[in-house]
Amino acid sequence: MVQIVVLNNVPQGYNYGQEVRFEVHDQHKMDYREAADFLNVIKEPTKGQLETLRSVCLYSTLKVVER
Repeated sequence: MVQIVVLNNVPQGYNYGQEVRFEVHDQHKMDYREAADFLNVIKEPTKGQLETLRSVCLYSTLKVVER
């Protein structure tokens, strides 16, 4: 399965396809950290990684993780 992280350079973002799992907004420094955590998730994410992904889901219009 392909999972793509994209960089948005406009506040409203873009209309991405379903393969995009995470959006980084170029002016939001925390997005970069959260994207790195997202990309570092292996088959079984740690408790901390799951918490990060869940918090990302609160601010994202995309479904990042499905369990």
